[in-house]
Amino acid sequence: PKMAKRSGPTSSLRAGLNPDLDKLRDKLKQESPHHTYEIDQSALLAPSTNPYPDTATNDSLLRAYTHMVRLREMDKILQNAQRQGRISFYMTCRGEEAIHIGAASALELRDTILAQYREAGVLMWRGFTLNQFTDQCFSNEKDLGKGRQMPVHYGSRALNYQTISSPLGTQIPQAV
Repeated sequence: PKMAKRSGPTSSLRAGLNPDLDKLRDKLKQESPHHTYEIDQSALLAPSTNPYPDTATNDSLLRAYTHMVRLREMDKILQNAQRQGRISFYMTCRGEEAIHIGAASALELRDTILAQYREAGVLMWRGFTLNQFTDQCFSNEKDLGKGRQMPVHYGSRALNYQTISSPLGTQIPQAV
């Protein structure tokens, strides 16, 4: 059987709202001439040399938008699972998606992330999959932490993302 074409925010973006990055850069330079260097260096305003495996595009803005929508949808599903008693703890990132994705896009994989709650978008940008997020929240055998962490205490050695710490003040020494 033939699968129906999927519609949604990402497909409509591809259909008519996909910006011409050169025109966008030129417009931004015209409006903010004192930020010309930063605009030229922005990873979000330049196509990737290779297609991103998670979105099958080399358009960084489209990838950023896709991840923001994906993060919001993941939050809805996992928050509902928490409210149904399927997982013990969950904190959403609602309203903060663009901050995560924008900040993560400016960093390189070799940059270490010392994140806190509500910053799953950084990990998503780096390639943490939806399966990995749910395995961690459900503390199952496929969880990278082997189920020894509370839900939303994400971490990934491969993605240079330090495991989140529950007591908030403990991040201060690591950040200094």
